[in-house]
Amino acid sequence: MGIPSDDAITGIWTVDVLIPSFVGTGLVQPDVQVTPGGLFCAFTGNAASASSGAGDNDVDVGKTTLISSVQDLTGYTNPAITYHRWYSNDQGATPGTDFWQVAISGDGTTWVPVENTSVADHSWRRFAFKVLYYITPTATVYLRFIAEDANAGSLIEAALDDFKVWDEIPTGTPESASLATVHIFPNPAASSINMNVGLVRDADVSISIINNLGQIVHSYNKNLPAGNNIITVDALEFAAGIYQVQVVTGDSMKTEK
Repeated sequence: MGIPSDDAITGIWTVDVLIPSFVGTGLVQPDVQVTPGGLFCAFTGNAASASSGAGDNDVDVGKTTLISSVQDLTGYTNPAITYHRWYSNDQGATPGTDFWQVAISGDGTTWVPVENTSVADHSWRRFAFKVLYYITPTATVYLRFIAEDANAGSLIEAALDDFKVWDEIPTGTPESASLATVHIFPNPAASSINMNVGLVRDADVSISIINNLGQIVHSYNKNLPAGNNIITVDALEFAAGIYQVQVVTGDSMKTEK
């Protein structure tokens, strides 16, 4: 954890048991991690206690960096990475102006942006991406997570948990996966985007639309029934460009452009 260029004076990334912080009754830092049966997660510093102010040991006056352990992906066919993250930047004097930044590297030196957003999310949000969209898998793949207080007066808290690496390998029992098909139409889209999500059985479905900066510009989370489910999104809210649509269930993931 941490790199020489980090300059935050408080709220440094650590791994421990969470202590929540609040503004009014709203959580700024979460009270529990998300991995089933887990206890610890990575986060940007605990307050002294749950009754302390939200600004007690939040990220202040700079950035703090968390780098994953090295991942050897040379034996993977089509690797994907998922993680759950919490990000709060919408409290304080300059809300919504500080960025959560994620990048991937195949050598620990050259970094490719994966996620870069100033949108707060006071919930554990699962993010998923295919490695091949960003780098060629190597024996030395790293993920880098940055929380930064770049504007005076912001309350910045971030947390990371449930980091996983997946592979797209036929199992011989494809019926075990709940997500069967994802079809986007029309493509390209002008006024609306239709997503046909085909499920083998009922499942909790998370859909993220991600721009070329790695920012989630639209998300959808719902339990859907088996069969074909049509989800329609207003395309007029998005700038012209290429987007990824990531569809994730508890046991499978598909990504379409």
